[in-house]
Amino acid sequence: MPTLRIALLGALLVATAATPATATIIWGFYETGISFCNSGFCNPPLQPRLLMDLTLSSDTSTGSAQLGGPGGQPVVTNSDFTFTLSTGERIGAPDYGANPQGFLTILSYNISWTEGAGQLGVSVTLNGESETVGGSFHGSSGFGPFGGPIASDDGFGGCDNTQCVVTGFWAEIPEPGSAILLLGALVSFGFVRRGRPHLTLTSQFRRNRL
Repeated sequence: MPTLRIALLGALLVATAATPATATIIWGFYETGISFCNSGFCNPPLQPRLLMDLTLSSDTSTGSAQLGGPGGQPVVTNSDFTFTLSTGERIGAPDYGANPQGFLTILSYNISWTEGAGQLGVSVTLNGESETVGGSFHGSSGFGPFGGPIASDDGFGGCDNTQCVVTGFWAEIPEPGSAILLLGALVSFGFVRRGRPHLTLTSQFRRNRL
């Protein structure tokens, strides 16, 4: 099928060329399991599950952000990021969590990352009113590329009123616009036809609305 391969490559090039190299990159941590539960109150959610995400301004980024405690001032080396837990806690501009409000309160955190060549190195420690990520627990030291310890009062990551260690991986979440461009390019090359689909696309899209 040389013609099919050439046309498909052309479609990919069209979609890639239409997407700026400096477009926003969203990395998501997908939980795939719970390797340890402190008290037995663990109910693993449907896997893989998006547990947290890190939004960066480009595909090459290095930085860190720290907040020592309530009332302190964040120390941020790269302001072009947003970190969000699936439960709603958020760290980002303009105050980077320094003015907590309501139940979703972040008390302290230490986040660092290095991104390049399609890979992400990351370390997360976060203490909140209802959720904790990272720290030292059951032989783990921080939350990194393949998971780590968490604790929750309300079932975050399947950890209900206890401590546990989750496993998983970080992966780039495609932007909705990029996927639409790719689909449009494929249609223009005649590979998405009503009644006779030649190619099936299965993707997960998530728009960061926070």
